[in-house]
Amino acid sequence: MILAVILITIGRSVYKKDISDQQKHKRQTVLFFVALLVILAVIPWPFRPGFEGTPWFRGLSSGV
Repeated sequence: MILAVILITIGRSVYKKDISDQQKHKRQTVLFFVALLVILAVIPWPFRPGFEGTPWFRGLSSGV
């Protein structure tokens, strides 16, 4: 998650640079997309290997 925050911060700082708008938006889009992928990769999804027994909502599991 720290890596995602760093990528988002870099993406925001790209907006302040004095380059063409097209380059700014392209760089920002790439950095924000990579940050989103990092965030989605570290979420413990129930369908990922190693997390099969993890319910979507803790209070609604059938084993309680």
